[in-house]
Amino acid sequence: MTRLLIECSRTATSGLHTGIQRFVRRTLHEATAIAGALGYREVMPVIIDDGHLQRLCALPAHPKEGTQSAAIPLQRAPLTIDEGDIVLLIDAAWYLDAWPALLAAKQAGATLAFVWHDLIPLHYPALFPEGLSQRFSQYLDQVIAHADHVICVSDTVRQQLSAHIRQRAPERLDAITLDTNHPGADMLMAEGSCRDSVQEMFAQAEAASAPVLLAVGTIEPRKGLGLLLDACEKRWADGAAPILCIVGSKGWRVEALIARLEQHAELGRRLFIWHDLSDAELDWCYRHASCLVYPSLAEGFGLPIAEAGWRGLPVLLSDTPIHREVAGSLACYFSLSQPHHLDDTLRHYLERRSGINPAWPEAGRFTSWRESTRALLSALRKNVRDQHERVV
Repeated sequence: MTRLLIECSRTATSGLHTGIQRFVRRTLHEATAIAGALGYREVMPVIIDDGHLQRLCALPAHPKEGTQSAAIPLQRAPLTIDEGDIVLLIDAAWYLDAWPALLAAKQAGATLAFVWHDLIPLHYPALFPEGLSQRFSQYLDQVIAHADHVICVSDTVRQQLSAHIRQRAPERLDAITLDTNHPGADMLMAEGSCRDSVQEMFAQAEAASAPVLLAVGTIEPRKGLGLLLDACEKRWADGAAPILCIVGSKGWRVEALIARLEQHAELGRRLFIWHDLSDAELDWCYRHASCLVYPSLAEGFGLPIAEAGWRGLPVLLSDTPIHREVAGSLACYFSLSQPHHLDDTLRHYLERRSGINPAWPEAGRFTSWRESTRALLSALRKNVRDQHERVV
């Protein structure tokens, strides 16, 4: 039976708990629970260090998951690759010197499989820290050269990746299996209570009959938070009283935006910013907000959209192909190419709750992490079996 080695170096060592890290943790958790029934012998977390794959005895929980109060040291063990192992890279491995370890694993008979989250650093290099786009591009070139299977988090990403491979290395198109599998959207593995200040914000909104507009995601240039703040300021100037609740860690190249937010006259009144919410507190926000507003320029999937939809929270979304794929035709969209469109959409929503289709989300629009991981592991098994049959 096959061993599944899930690479999680960046998640294990960075201290981050944003979209990719949450994807890694949920996938590892669910894979460990169901892999045996799908024909896998073992699932283990692994990291890449000093040119080698090492086994982690466990991936410690992140403090934001609410399951521990202090960091637990990583416990590592040597790892020998067996022929037939599947090394599954689902983390941000472009930050690592990964390829000596990965090529050694492939030489020893392992299959290299990847979950691909997006190509945004290639399409919008100016929106990322200096050098990130080049590092990402070099890593992707190696993936194209050596991957056996790549499973993309959306069909939009799969199409983008296919076009990129066709441009960079067309001879590899038939050698790599490209699939699509949407991430899960259900519970955040949240344990713990919600801090008083968050609950008080929602109580204040309820007492004033003020809608709470929720924005979730790392604060970075492509997220469009400046545009959202512009629109809210117009509504506040017109006498409307929506509360804007921003949940996300501080990212890069947003110093001016952070200063604008932190010095805003409405901070603590109609503007609230949370950089450190736990999973339980984020879940509380999803369950008590009026709607999610997501003005992002580019995403690979857009996990907050799915998490909001799973909980029945209405969404106002920038009109992009990936958002159309994830949320479908019944969601409410605004154009980023027309600066006034978000303002108009927000005004209509606040005045009449118009634009929100009560039939959204349709049944089956989003999936659980258990079913998403089951589909991922089943696709891997099928792809490996098909590859073996082609070789034989």
